Amino acid sequence: MLTDASRVTEQLLQREQSGDQMLPGTALALFHTRSPDVKRPSLSLYRLTRPLAMGTAPPSSLSRFLLMLAPRNLAKESLEVLSEISAMLLDEEMIESLEDGDEVSIRNYLTANLRAFFHTKTESE
Repeated sequence: MLTDASRVTEQLLQREQSGDQMLPGTALALFHTRSPDVKRPSLSLYRLTRPLAMGTAPPSSLSRFLLMLAPRNLAKESLEVLSEISAMLLDEEMIESLEDGDEVSIRNYLTANLRAFFHTKTESE
C-alpha cells in the first residue's frame, strides 16, 4: 500500500505541526494526507492502550485516531467519498460510535451513511 512509509510519516507529522488534528471536545483525531507514496486509499481506526497527552490548546488526551491515506492523484469520485467520510466526523452519532463502539457498529454506521451518499449522488446525475 505504501512505497515509502517514512515519507508518508513525515507528511503526516508536517500536517500535525501546521494544525491541530484533534476533533474538538473528543479524545479522537484524524490524521490524513495524500501522497504519491500511497498506492490506494485507506481508512483505519487505531485504539491506544493508554491515552496520549496532546500539546493542544486547551490540552487534550488522544485515545483513538483515524488514519486516512490517499494517493496524490485520485479520481474526483474517490475524493468525494473521502470528503464525505471526513464530513461524517461532524456527526455526533459517528463520534459516539468511534469513541465507544465496536468494529461492527462503526462499519454499520459507515455503510448506512455511504449508501445514502451514493444513492443521493446517483439520483442527482
